[in-house]
Amino acid sequence: MKDIEIGWFHDEEHYMNTKLTMCFRDDGVPYLRYEDFCPGISAGNSMGGTYERELPEGFPKGWTLEEFAESRPRYHDLILENEALKKYFRDQHD
Repeated sequence: MKDIEIGWFHDEEHYMNTKLTMCFRDDGVPYLRYEDFCPGISAGNSMGGTYERELPEGFPKGWTLEEFAESRPRYHDLILENEALKKYFRDQHD
């Protein structure tokens, strides 16, 4: 399955941008990849990192897009507006 870029979130308080992507392991199990970007201490530097978060076992069975959005409040609107995620959830529940 192809990864689904959910979108970018800008955190004004911490001067950080985060790209959130739903990725899929070889066996099709989804997980979330967060890529954080923030300015460094000198021109041209950037800091941040990439990390993964597992989703509950069996996800997305039994979940709606709205429930998924509620589980990630910071990204709520990005999730609800994402056409690829809407299709993914429709396909999982058909």
